[in-house]
Parts: sequence; C-alpha cells; structure tokens
Amino acid sequence: MKKKSFGVSLIGMLILSIETIQPAAAAEDTSDPERGANLIESRCSDCHTSESLIPAVQAHPETERAEFLDAFLKTHYVPDDLQRADIIQYLTSETAKALDQ
Repeated sequence: MKKKSFGVSLIGMLILSIETIQPAAAAEDTSDPERGANLIESRCSDCHTSESLIPAVQAHPETERAEFLDAFLKTHYVPDDLQRADIIQYLTSETAKALDQ
C-alpha cells in the first residue's frame, strides 16, 4: 500500500495562491502616470483639478500616500485596480514634482 504524499499538494496550492496574487502586483507594475492624468481629466475634473488634489496628497506622509489614495479611490468612483494604480502613479509623481519646486 502506497502512502499519499501531501507535500506535492501543498506546493501546488502555494503556487496557485502566488499566481492569484500576481495580477494585483502586475497592475502596480504597469501603472502609467499619463493614463492617470487622462483619467483625472475625464472622470474627476468636474469636481477636482490636479492642482487642487496635490495639497491633499501632500498632507499624508510620503510612505503612506499610495496606500491612502488606494483606499480612498476604491470608495470614490474608481473601483478598477489598474485605473487606481494609474491615478496614484500620476498624483504621487506630480506631488513629488511640486515638492521639488
């Protein structure tokens, strides 16, 4: 009688769980500030300008900005992960430029 090996099953489950995490990471890796600027123009500009958003971003510590924006945008009309990543990339890059001036 052969014993079943659970080691292979656990490794398979680990690989499967890593593969399911990758799409979210890929959204961050492919974020584009130019698309973010276009999204703000098309979706946000009725109520906000980029210039008015930068002080709000600056109000948060640099290490917390992306996390804050992601949480906020999820509940503020941007449920799509890639669109949020684009907007976050744009806003954080524009905030960094404003701080350099």
